[in-house]
Amino acid sequence: MSAEPPSSGPPTGAPPALSAAAAPPPGPEPAPATPGLRATAFREVLSRALHHTLKGLTDPHFLSCFPTPAAHPAHRATLLDVHRQLITQYDALATASFENVLERFETVTKLNELDRLIEEAKARKAKAEAEAEKEKKGGPSNEKEVIPSTLPPLSILSLHLAPHLLKAQTALLEKLDVVQKENEVLVKKLEEQREEVLMLEGKLRKVVEEVEGTVKVVRESVVEGEKEEIAEGTEDREEKEQQEEDVEMVQA
Repeated sequence: MSAEPPSSGPPTGAPPALSAAAAPPPGPEPAPATPGLRATAFREVLSRALHHTLKGLTDPHFLSCFPTPAAHPAHRATLLDVHRQLITQYDALATASFENVLERFETVTKLNELDRLIEEAKARKAKAEAEAEKEKKGGPSNEKEVIPSTLPPLSILSLHLAPHLLKAQTALLEKLDVVQKENEVLVKKLEEQREEVLMLEGKLRKVVEEVEGTVKVVRESVVEGEKEEIAEGTEDREEKEQQEEDVEMVQA
């Protein structure tokens, strides 16, 4: 006698499985988000791109793929009808696929959240700029404490950079002071050297004048010596000529 197969039901003592009726009812599906500015623009971009793509699939292009049937007027009309149906179907499929992608990734909700954040940021920026302008003009401020998140980006950046800029400015001023002092010392040295150069130039001019005077005296002495030598030579020559004449007369 063969053994009976074990029962596939729950073991004795195990709690009974929850029935489908005992499960909590599913909640209502969330209502689709209303497209905002960027979501609407995104859909318009897709629609224009899709229509531009399908616009290139013209009747002549489609008929050129079937030259033999297109040569007959009856078949040509059928082909044109098929072409229009394909364009309509492709447009509907592409739009549905795009809507499916938008829904799966919650693109509309995220773009609406981005619109909200941008609008809030613009409002905080405008409010902070108005308060800053009011404080600049000396008007009383309604708030005693300024919330950093309400300040414009430039003000926050300035507040973060102020300590570093102040430190850098102090270091630059110290370096500038040192350079100015060094320049004053250099200017003083240059003035002393200039005075020394002027003094040496005066001494050199005196020496040059003395040398020129000495040269002038020497030159005059040389000229006078030459004149005396010329005069003595002339007298010797005349005396010699006179002697020669006397000798010739004696011989005659």
